[in-house]
Amino acid sequence: MSATLSDYAVLIDAGFKLSFFQTQEAHVDFNPPDNIILNSSTSRPVLCFRADPDGAADLKLKVEVQKLGTGDEATVLSLPMKSSEPRTVHEVLGGSQLHTGTNRFVFKVDEESGGSVSVTDVVLLYRRPVNG
Repeated sequence: MSATLSDYAVLIDAGFKLSFFQTQEAHVDFNPPDNIILNSSTSRPVLCFRADPDGAADLKLKVEVQKLGTGDEATVLSLPMKSSEPRTVHEVLGGSQLHTGTNRFVFKVDEESGGSVSVTDVVLLYRRPVNG
């Protein structure tokens, strides 16, 4: 087996605010390098971000990934937000959830209960070969 290394991509730094009654979803696109390691049981990509709900938040933050150009999509996570505590989220992705073409992460809220959540610092950790 060839040597690999961990790498990362900052997908968005400043962020966006989501609310059921205003902006319900935001898209973040990612074009991985051609040599990204996918479909490995031990070297799967990790999606990381900061979620900061407001004091009145009672909603569910969902993240989906779409493989643009293929019609494939999958839910990555569904996370209840019922407090004002900011948190970091680290979600291990299934190796088949990404592809070497353009991937779109869709962040959305789907509860009518109220409040909002700010999402910032979206980063994808991944593995790739050392020589490549």
